Amino acid sequence: MENWTHARAVAFQSYAQRTITALGTVDAGAVAEAAWHMHREQRMGAHVFVIGNGGSFSTAEHIAADLSRSGGVKGVRGPGYLDWITGQANDFGYEQTFARHEVSTAQELDGGWFNAGGLNADDEVVVSGAQLLLSEELKYQIRNENED
Repeated sequence: MENWTHARAVAFQSYAQRTITALGTVDAGAVAEAAWHMHREQRMGAHVFVIGNGGSFSTAEHIAADLSRSGGVKGVRGPGYLDWITGQANDFGYEQTFARHEVSTAQELDGGWFNAGGLNADDEVVVSGAQLLLSEELKYQIRNENED
């Protein structure tokens, strides 16, 4: 146990040192300027989104929370399960994690639509964050204009 504990302590110390070194390279003035721009845009009615995928989703939430606490930028936290869902899709592929089913909008009701088929009673349906999932699915189809 002592060797294992020592190895973990050495690994953590190395990680902590790399983190401290990386933080020392951050330009605090540039971060403050970015927060100012976001705050200004919000005051003018714009929405600012900090978005991540998988583990980066959690990082994006932390950035948004920090900007909300000390940068004067209003923040709203996304659903807590999206980091796990997008992480699963990163690891196993979106086609393995999600299946798209067309939902009919032919039968409109007050406040929505009635869909008579295509789903089973025990199917899990994404009703919150669907646009984010669609964006993630399609983002690889966007051509980078700088890669000619």
